[in-house]
Amino acid sequence: MAQHSKGPRKQIQPRLRTEVYAAIDEIAKRQGTSVSQYVADLCAVHVGRPDLVWISPNREQQELFPDDHRKVS
Repeated sequence: MAQHSKGPRKQIQPRLRTEVYAAIDEIAKRQGTSVSQYVADLCAVHVGRPDLVWISPNREQQELFPDDHRKVS
């Protein structure tokens, strides 16, 4: 089944330390999303565009920053 378009995007390939990747992977799994989508959402919020955060029907919790309880509405 085809996915809905998420709009125009650019691909990046950051090189993360293994500890950082492991933490991001754990959070993404808890939220029911991919590492790629989670990082894209973090970047959107960081540059002041929370409106671009993708809210998936599969995502169980919408906390981008679970340790300090900032939530995306």
